[in-house]
Amino acid sequence: MKKHICFGTAIALIACLVGCNPKVDGANVAGSGKSSTGTDTKLADSYSTSGNNSPSSTNAPGSEIKQAAPGLDLSTVPANLKSDAYEFYGLGRSEPIKMSMVQDGSSTAATQTVRLTKVDKEGVQFTISNEGGFQKIGEVVLKLDKEGIRVVTMNGQKADENTFELPNGLVKGKAWPTKMELGGSTFTGTNKVAGTESVTTPVGTYKDALVIVSTAAGTQNGQKFKSTIKLWLVKGRGQVRAEVTNVTGKSTQKISVLESK
Repeated sequence: MKKHICFGTAIALIACLVGCNPKVDGANVAGSGKSSTGTDTKLADSYSTSGNNSPSSTNAPGSEIKQAAPGLDLSTVPANLKSDAYEFYGLGRSEPIKMSMVQDGSSTAATQTVRLTKVDKEGVQFTISNEGGFQKIGEVVLKLDKEGIRVVTMNGQKADENTFELPNGLVKGKAWPTKMELGGSTFTGTNKVAGTESVTTPVGTYKDALVIVSTAAGTQNGQKFKSTIKLWLVKGRGQVRAEVTNVTGKSTQKISVLESK
């Protein structure tokens, strides 16, 4: 499989890693599809950090990372829309988040910036800008509504209205399907909330990160493959870690994404 990468996404993360231009029928961050009803298990939503919890928006020289234009005032987002999906996706972040992607022993710096770009009677819209190692993803436009976070466009391509980045009701056992076309390849899968656990990054330790596990299978260039993605999402911050395993025939590819200072 080729390369490409996306914001803490599940299935679209695969799209980025394999280097295809996705037809957006599936997910970005935690997968996509129509949300389904999960269990009633309540998840912890607090976290603690050690070190700097608000990394600066600049990167080391040579990383070729730009700073996105400022967005609208986040105080204009209706309070009733600031749900668990909003919090765990990190839509309320005011600072860019730095990430490092490790693949085949090589590390690449990247930055994602969340900007509020539209608030009116039609809804609330955010734009995710991807730079550095995530540059191939382009801009992702999201819509926040009472059901969660939907994809409007990904790199200029319009998504189905039921393409969820992250649905509301993120209780343990919550699951939703994924379907995506990647330049001649099609695969389907499932995203599921596994619960919460502690996760440590170079920025700090988060006690109650939300864990989402995505599995998918499909065919690329006539060859079958399977992928497993584990995501760690922190309330108020967004994705801080992702581990991806792609198996194609006898070949296994592993990629890790981790927030950095």
